[in-house]
Amino acid sequence: MNNHFKCCGDGILDEDNVNDEETRRLIASNLLKEHIDQNLANEKVILLGDLNDNLCDASENNVFREIFQESLNYCFTDYEIASGNSSNWSYPSWPSHLDHILITNELLGAFEPRGSEIRTLKLGEYFSSWWGYDQNLSDHRPLALKLFLQQPVKIKHHSHSKDFFSVSPNPFNSQARFQFDSHEEKINLEIYDIYGRQVFSKELQYGQNNLLWDASELSAGLYIARCILENGLKTSAKLILLK
Repeated sequence: MNNHFKCCGDGILDEDNVNDEETRRLIASNLLKEHIDQNLANEKVILLGDLNDNLCDASENNVFREIFQESLNYCFTDYEIASGNSSNWSYPSWPSHLDHILITNELLGAFEPRGSEIRTLKLGEYFSSWWGYDQNLSDHRPLALKLFLQQPVKIKHHSHSKDFFSVSPNPFNSQARFQFDSHEEKINLEIYDIYGRQVFSKELQYGQNNLLWDASELSAGLYIARCILENGLKTSAKLILLK
């Protein structure tokens, strides 16, 4: 499903004003979610486009908050891009990240394994300058999503990172165990919620190859685990906490 939400606004959601730009995008987001819930339940749905708003806004001003509240059923695949370095954002002229790819839980199993990928395509690098790309093609960069469909499309009980750690079980209740490949350097493990807030941080010493994470006091939903090696190498995995 391809969409283009209305632009502009001041970043403040004024739900008492139906002409408020953020309110219009909130209504559009909720209507699309309602359509999927009522007409495409159990279907593999990808919703994408220039949705003209930031995924990382605080909840009171976040036009996608109803979708985020159902993180077991929906996933913005580009959330890490939105919460990361601005050099990877889709709208560098502002700069901001306004283009998104949302998938339903039926596709989560295809997004988690080794081989899946979400990234911004920096097509401007093929022109003599960004402005050459801007004037001839678009003022937005496209997003590209690759799903790993060689395996059955379902949520697996074991989610492997792209490089050097695995998490089991996943989805999990309360506790999940991280297993790291043998290493001879320190590892920093960081875990974030869907709003980009850090909920856990731990430095693993040389030779420590497993860790049990207790998430019993956290809310159910999607979390992102990031591992950073001492040499700067990084990798991440998506975790689903059930209650």
